[in-house]
Amino acid sequence: MRLTIPTVLSLARVPLGIAFVVTEDAIARAGIIVAAGISDWLDGRLARALHQDSRTGEVLDPITDRIFAMTTLGALTAEGTIRVWELFILLSRDIATTIGFVIAHVRRLPIRFRARFSGKTVTVLQVAALFAFTLDLPGTLAAVLLVGIASVWAIADYAHFAATSLRRPLGAGG
Repeated sequence: MRLTIPTVLSLARVPLGIAFVVTEDAIARAGIIVAAGISDWLDGRLARALHQDSRTGEVLDPITDRIFAMTTLGALTAEGTIRVWELFILLSRDIATTIGFVIAHVRRLPIRFRARFSGKTVTVLQVAALFAFTLDLPGTLAAVLLVGIASVWAIADYAHFAATSLRRPLGAGG
């Protein structure tokens, strides 16, 4: 793996997730969430601007996103801030796409998983919900429900994209 600026920004979300777990101060945790959100936005922008987008980045970015989300949401659930049913809703898109990725990989299906607007929307809403839970802001239930609705949309969107990709002749655009 070649270490580029976008790759380093993606990888930074792993220690940020660890820092969230070991930090108890809500304001510091909110800052960690903001830093992770900025790194997620910036890695893709820089990859395109610096012509450093790669297959490694396409795979690494969503993996580090999920590690950060699962680590932080798991910590808040373990602390009792987030209820288990809320956790499952907040992670439903991540669980579904991970299962889809594993199935596609095991079956060697010719699908290239790329970020889609629906998935990015879920990520933004997850970060907002995480921020709200961390700072104990009002509206966390609404945030969970918004993530749930957006997750259903993203799961359907990714499933439709995968099905369409499988119907295309080999070598067709994607």
